[in-house]
Amino acid sequence: MSTKHTPGPWMAEQDQKGRWRVYCDAYSDEAPLVAKGSQVWPMSEEDAHLIAAAPDLLEALRALAGARDVTYYDDSDRSSGTYQVCIVCHEMAEKASEIAHDASCIVGKARAAIAKAEGRS
Repeated sequence: MSTKHTPGPWMAEQDQKGRWRVYCDAYSDEAPLVAKGSQVWPMSEEDAHLIAAAPDLLEALRALAGARDVTYYDDSDRSSGTYQVCIVCHEMAEKASEIAHDASCIVGKARAAIAKAEGRS
């Protein structure tokens, strides 16, 4: 999927007044500002670092959600053919992409977070 957000890496840093901001790519006046706090609603250091990690987290979640060899196994003991089974929630389907995953499954959580980041939920 193409990236529609400001591409990473993002960095968190304090400005001269001690307010936390998140910048993209390079430390310069030309670097796009991704997020900043205000006097009314300041950004905490922890929030700045979490926001700065967002592109890396999204990339990791996409890798996890698409890692078929890590998250699924073949169940060929069924007489009707081979099924893909999630190693976490144990749901099965003929194709891994057809498994819904329940709310406790890490693959389901990763897919939900990706959808939220992409504005699909």
